Amino acid sequence: HVPEGMDEPGVVFDCAHRDVPYDYSYLLENVLDVSHVSYTHHGTQGNRAMTKPFHFNEIEPLTPSGYVIESTDKDKNPSGRMSVFKAPNYLHHKLNLGSFTVWVVAYCVPIRPGLCRLLAVFPLAGASDKIKFMLGLKPKFLGHMMRNMVLEDDNIFLHVGERTQLAAQGGNQVTQGKASLPVKHAKANYLATEADLPVTLLHRWFEDTLPIPWAPGTNLHPENEVFTREQLNERWHSHTSKCTICLAALKKIQIARLAVAVLGVCVAVVGRFVTDMALGFPENRLASSLLSLAFSGLCALVWAKLGELESRFFVGKYPPKRNIVETQKWIPSFMK
Repeated sequence: HVPEGMDEPGVVFDCAHRDVPYDYSYLLENVLDVSHVSYTHHGTQGNRAMTKPFHFNEIEPLTPSGYVIESTDKDKNPSGRMSVFKAPNYLHHKLNLGSFTVWVVAYCVPIRPGLCRLLAVFPLAGASDKIKFMLGLKPKFLGHMMRNMVLEDDNIFLHVGERTQLAAQGGNQVTQGKASLPVKHAKANYLATEADLPVTLLHRWFEDTLPIPWAPGTNLHPENEVFTREQLNERWHSHTSKCTICLAALKKIQIARLAVAVLGVCVAVVGRFVTDMALGFPENRLASSLLSLAFSGLCALVWAKLGELESRFFVGKYPPKRNIVETQKWIPSFMK
């Protein structure tokens, strides 16, 4: 199966993957629900100020194979976004943005109840050569870090919410190796607005199709496994250790950090004597000392920044940007 958008002429694309600590049914809901982006992902890929009502038309009504819906304005005029769910675990959004088209393609792969893997592709078609060139300049590992930040915005909501619902219903209901997790939680949510249509249709599909059988020996009771904040934000096991792009970037950053540390120490130890000779010993001893100190300080700053970047391969930042209080900067009265 070729992901939607990948066979378009001149397409460029980015990929992402991560293991996330909640059921694949929750991941399907989350990616299908476009209305949550503006506030849940405020500061990463959304903006609270852009929150608005969502309206939809059903292009292909729900069947056992999935559904197709189209976003509209309040007067039911198409807005350029198409959302497709193909059973059991594929979806994509297609956005027409004038001269170019963007897709968000996701495969939500079950690992066991309460744990799944996201495989995502983000094709872009119709971009100019200049845009393609600019996109090519950005290191791919930075794109992976950005995708991880977005997923970490969701982790605490979906993981804790899932466990809370399972506990409220007395645990995951299992019959002959079939776990009812995706079915039971559909009845525990109040979906009151038209913006909930993508999730409402998905719930109907769950109720008609699931539960699914699991392999013998699979842990079917995720309610007994509640992750800590550190586990929800960790990146090494959920992404980096499985990603050749990030592993290669991590190795280069570690080598660069070591090189900067060695350079800084060498400058601190012998730099003064080198600059003495370059500037004319001993008349410019103060200038040579200050120059050596400044260069060593620069090395220390670069070393620290590389260390911060290195840490992002292992754990994400906390709190998420949406939780950071945005305060107005103080401005002197005479400047207002």
